[in-house]
Amino acid sequence: MSNNGNFAPLVASRDGSFVTFLTPCIAVPYNPTSNDSNVQLFQSWQNTVTKSFFVYSGAGAWVQVTSGTGGDITSLTGDTGGALSPVAGNINIVGGSGVVVAGSGNTLTIDVFGTNEGTVTTVGATTGNVITYDLGAAGVYSLDIFIEGYDAATPAGVAYAITGGVRTTGSAGVLIGAPMIDAFEEAALSAADVALAISGNSLQIAVTGVAGKTIVWKARLEFIRS
Repeated sequence: MSNNGNFAPLVASRDGSFVTFLTPCIAVPYNPTSNDSNVQLFQSWQNTVTKSFFVYSGAGAWVQVTSGTGGDITSLTGDTGGALSPVAGNINIVGGSGVVVAGSGNTLTIDVFGTNEGTVTTVGATTGNVITYDLGAAGVYSLDIFIEGYDAATPAGVAYAITGGVRTTGSAGVLIGAPMIDAFEEAALSAADVALAISGNSLQIAVTGVAGKTIVWKARLEFIRS
């Protein structure tokens, strides 16, 4: 039976009522167009190449239901716990200690509080800031800082751990006492150095290189604040 897409064919049931009879899905290697209208209402269509699925809504219009192999997420897998499937169509992504996940529109933004990382390269006995951190509103910080430097050409390395405290008024910072620095240096880089400083309301973690050496520095700042 052909109805030119206007009505779905009807067949009688045993109790005398009528039910819609749908034809099998059209499976071809391309998407439908408005010219593919000589079908019944709600006819299904699948592109066998992209796996996209469509349903005919009448008047030459096809509604795409799925986008094929790049379609809906069916599970998420974390570091532990295996693959998780949606419950009522939803998978929760929530923060933990020091982590906040904020959703807006179709975007999740993950903020990790209490950490900051940076990198810088020194060529010769120059000084650079591996991390510059805005202290923000008035409060006190307790700091743990880990720094490593690597000269690949020699090769040689250094590692440092800094413990300290900072107070800020919200517009100007000040170091609380003298930072404690544990230094681990190979002989070729023994002239290297690190320091904690304040500039305005910013915390600066500075590193100083060694003459004739190119050192790639990395640092991680961890803190709690009032």
